[in-house]
Amino acid sequence: MTVLLAWIGMIAGSIALERLTLPRSPLFVRSCLGEGLRIFVFTLVFAFFFACSWRPYFAAVATLIFVGVFVAICRGKVWFVHEPLVFSDIAFIIDVFRYPKLFYSTFLKPLYLLSVVVFLSAVIVVWFLLEPHILPQTNPGLAVTVMLLCWLFLITGPFLPGIRRIYECWALAIMSEPDLEADIAHYGHLTTLVGHFLAWRGDDRTKRIANWTPSPQISTHQEADNPADLIIIVQCESFYDLRRLGMSDIEFPELDKARNQAVSWGQLGNSFDGGYTLRTEFAFLSGRQPEDIGFDRYYPYLNAQAYADIAVPNSLKKAGYTTTFMHPFYRRFFFRNKAMPAIGFDNIYMLDDFEGAKRKGEHISDDAVADRLIAEAQACVGPAFLFAATMENHGPWETERFAHTDTPLDVYKEHLKSGDVMLGRLITHFSDWPGRVVLLFYGDHVPVLKAYADPFPDSFTDYVLLELGRNVEKAQTAHKKKRFISDLTWDVLALAGLTVQK
Repeated sequence: MTVLLAWIGMIAGSIALERLTLPRSPLFVRSCLGEGLRIFVFTLVFAFFFACSWRPYFAAVATLIFVGVFVAICRGKVWFVHEPLVFSDIAFIIDVFRYPKLFYSTFLKPLYLLSVVVFLSAVIVVWFLLEPHILPQTNPGLAVTVMLLCWLFLITGPFLPGIRRIYECWALAIMSEPDLEADIAHYGHLTTLVGHFLAWRGDDRTKRIANWTPSPQISTHQEADNPADLIIIVQCESFYDLRRLGMSDIEFPELDKARNQAVSWGQLGNSFDGGYTLRTEFAFLSGRQPEDIGFDRYYPYLNAQAYADIAVPNSLKKAGYTTTFMHPFYRRFFFRNKAMPAIGFDNIYMLDDFEGAKRKGEHISDDAVADRLIAEAQACVGPAFLFAATMENHGPWETERFAHTDTPLDVYKEHLKSGDVMLGRLITHFSDWPGRVVLLFYGDHVPVLKAYADPFPDSFTDYVLLELGRNVEKAQTAHKKKRFISDLTWDVLALAGLTVQK
């Protein structure tokens, strides 16, 4: 009876606490399967604390603390990037501590974490003294073992052959396609987190890709009509033309010149505002919008191999191109060390390959990336596809970066100028290239600049698409177009003279 009362109180308290999430979780789930999953998730947490303590009220309160911490983290993420916590964010836990500045989590210092651990340990010790355990007097060791084994069986079910399919079908029956905010409003946040994880594991990607009719195909190099010798993509970190917001104290001379000779240019819709560069990156490299890849939309590189056959780098390899990816950051971040070879990149150059390169602020400079792009292009034998993702303009934009900056906006502007100079250098160099060059330059997402505005006033970044080369005629009319990032994939390939089907 004590355990039952504690469990009922835990369920009621957890549901009430979850009402504080954004968007607000429901009091009642309209679906029996959904309500069952919610109760199951809360019960699993309760069962863990009970199995470790055999104190029902401790287990109930510990569960409520767990839910409360979860709610606080969820609200923090919504406040920061305007997206609720998603299941794939768990993959970033180690990186949050490894790269605290990148995740704006510098407050999580050893002393802070140690104080939290000491405080919680003291509370647990005092609670254990005040609430007696209810272990059976006969064979208490057996009771503990059985309880822990039962909990382990339930928690490892999603990873066990045969049993995992039961969990996955349960989740897919409730939420077959991800709709994060609607799912939270219908089923609760913690339930959505677990449900999306199970559905992600059970999602049939082979069937999803097979339904893309027809699949992306690129003609072979020999069959193409005067194909470009070089296809160069520059994903410039947080690049945005601030003049669109009425700021007249910044100039982009190279961007203006580029627009005058561009095939097309304009505002660009990305996969996310203010972060998650990998989503924009994959949208271009796959030529697909986020909704096309189901639950993988949140962290596509976790299942990069599933999209190998339809990825643009692999398709270009079949068309005779050497494929190169460069990004001056840690090789394992976003699992790029495994994802990029899987989707077809022959060469991968990361932070360790930029040793000794120039920095500006915290990161490798855009100028150094331009140097590497030019060097790689000159070293290529035959047609080549070069994709570079810059890092210089990554936040936080701390005023200590430069002596002459007073606000984060000033720091951001300083890095934007670097992006503009980089664009100019590439255009100048490849305008005299003996073959035909297609160059795409774009911003991966708008910045998180809360000191200026929250949210950023406009979610569209900027892009410019050019055709360069010694013998290439300047475009007669530069077409200003609003595009989504995956649309640019097909624009680039078509401009490169490759026959494309999608």
